[in-house]
Amino acid sequence: LPALALATEPPEDSTMTGPPRSRKERLLTPQLFIRAYFFLGVIEAILAMSRFWKYLTDHGYHYGQNLTIHHPLYIAATTMTLVAIVFSQIGNGFACRSDSVSLFKLGFFTNRFYFIGILYEIIFLIIITTVPFLIPIFGTTWIDLSYLPWLLLIPCIFILLEESRKWVN
Repeated sequence: LPALALATEPPEDSTMTGPPRSRKERLLTPQLFIRAYFFLGVIEAILAMSRFWKYLTDHGYHYGQNLTIHHPLYIAATTMTLVAIVFSQIGNGFACRSDSVSLFKLGFFTNRFYFIGILYEIIFLIIITTVPFLIPIFGTTWIDLSYLPWLLLIPCIFILLEESRKWVN
């Protein structure tokens, strides 16, 4: 839903003042591909995997220890990774609102549908990690809420790095 909400994003002020895009230019340009996969994608992967390893090591895992996919610690760590990916996608959505205009210039609250989408996404995440009959279906578990402050920083880190990229360009 948050991705669909980006389609309702108001147009940037410069949309009608610049020249039209060339008919030969594809929607997925090399610059967009690099930004999506080699910048934003790498950030998301690092943030999500760092939470996976942090959760494992905080709960007694040592490198080389054998954990099956059914081990409660492994399930909790993969749930933490899922939650980190969701929070990364929240930050990514803010980052994707414009590839060149600062989010601070666009305004955080100018797309209410994006916030509605985030709310639904978080509610769904809570449901699949807390409702007993859904937990085995989704392979999740409840995670320790002491990790919530760090998880809430993930969108902020995403936004900070993307704003830095926009500032440099």
